[in-house]
Amino acid sequence: MEFQVRNVAQIAQADMRFGDLTVLVGPQGAGKSVLLQLFKLAIDRAYVEDTMASFGQDWQRGNPRALLDAYLGLGMGRSWNESSQMLLQGEPVDLASEPKGHPTQEALFYIPAQRAISMPAGWPQPYRAYRSTDPFVLKNFSEALRTHMDNISSRDNIFPTKWKLKGPMRKQIDWGVFHGAKVSMGDLSMQRQVVLKVGGGRDNYGVSYTAWSTGQREFFPFLMSCYRLLPSSKKTKDDNIQWVVIEEPEMGLHPRAIFSSVLPLVFDMLHRGYRVVISTHSPSVLEALWAIREINARILSKYNARDRSNKVKLISEMMGLKTARGDVKDMVDSLLEKKIQVYGFQLGQGKDHLVHVKDISTLDPSSDDPDISGWGGIVSYSCGISETVAKAERGAIR
Repeated sequence: MEFQVRNVAQIAQADMRFGDLTVLVGPQGAGKSVLLQLFKLAIDRAYVEDTMASFGQDWQRGNPRALLDAYLGLGMGRSWNESSQMLLQGEPVDLASEPKGHPTQEALFYIPAQRAISMPAGWPQPYRAYRSTDPFVLKNFSEALRTHMDNISSRDNIFPTKWKLKGPMRKQIDWGVFHGAKVSMGDLSMQRQVVLKVGGGRDNYGVSYTAWSTGQREFFPFLMSCYRLLPSSKKTKDDNIQWVVIEEPEMGLHPRAIFSSVLPLVFDMLHRGYRVVISTHSPSVLEALWAIREINARILSKYNARDRSNKVKLISEMMGLKTARGDVKDMVDSLLEKKIQVYGFQLGQGKDHLVHVKDISTLDPSSDDPDISGWGGIVSYSCGISETVAKAERGAIR
C-alpha cells in the first residue's frame, strides 16, 4: 500500500510504502499522528463522515478545511492549503468530493495515543461525551471500547481469562504488566468500572482505575482492543478490519513489558493477517525489529528446516516465550516472512521546521547515514553520551 502526503500541516513530503508492519519514529510534534490520521481518513472516509454525521456533528461539506477541523480537531483545518495533497495507491484523495466506500464499515482500527483518557472514571466514555472539537479517532476508539466492554459480564474476570488470548501470552502479560493482580468488574462508588484485584483470600481488595500505575492504565485499553481484534474462537480476525494503527504502544511501560506483552500482541495481529502501523519513541521496539532482521538474515544451520527452527527459537527466547509451541510457535515463525518498514520523520532546520519522511528500514548501525545508524534519532543521543564519556576516559578535552 502506497500513501503520499504533500504540504499538510508540518509535513512537506512523505512517501510511504507500508509493509506488513510499519513503524514511524521521530520527535514529538513532527507529524506522525497527523499522517496516521490522514491515512485513516484516506481509507475510511465514507465511514468517518457517516459516523460523525450520525452523532450530530456538522461541517461544511465540500470544504477540506472544515472536514479536517471536524475530523482532526478544532484548528487543524488550517493544516490544509492550496498546495496540500494526499495520494492513496497513486490516486489523489479529493477531500472536496463525495466519499467512496462503505459508510458503516471501517477497514482500519485506530488505537490513539490518548487512549487512557477515554476511561477517566474506569469505564470508556460514549462518543457523545466528547466535544465536537475533539479528534475523531479518540471518540471513535472510545465508543468502540465502550460497546465491547458493555458486553462483559459482571461475574467475569477481565484479565486473566482463559477465553481470551493464547495461554503463554496471558502469562507474559501477567508477568510484565499486572504482576499477579487480576482485572475485574468493580462496584466502587456504585458505578460500573474496572478495578485491579490485589492480594488473595480475605485480603483481596479492588484498586480503582485512576490509582493504577501509569503503564497499567495505558496498557489496559490496548489490551481490550486486542480482545476485539484477536478472538479466541475459530474465527481468527475481524472480517472487516484489515489495518491496525497503534500510537505509542510503549507509553508508561518498562522494556520488560514491551518485550513480554506489547510486542507479542502486535506479532499475533500480524500472524492473523492484519497489517499493523506503529508510531513509537521507544528504542526497545526498534531493538526487537533490528534483532529479528539480523537473526533472519543469518544462516544458523546448513539444514534449512533446522535453520528456520533455530531462528524461531532465538526470537521466542528474546520475547520471553522460551517454550513456544503450537500456535505461539507458528506466530513467531510467521514473522520471518513479514515485510517490516521503518520511517523516520526529520524536522527541518529552517524557521518553518518542515518535516520530510525518510525510509530507514535497514536500521544498519554501521551506515554512514546518521538517520539510519541513529534509528531516526532514537539511539543517537545515547551514542552521543557514550562518545562524551569515552572522551573523558581518554582525557580528550582540550
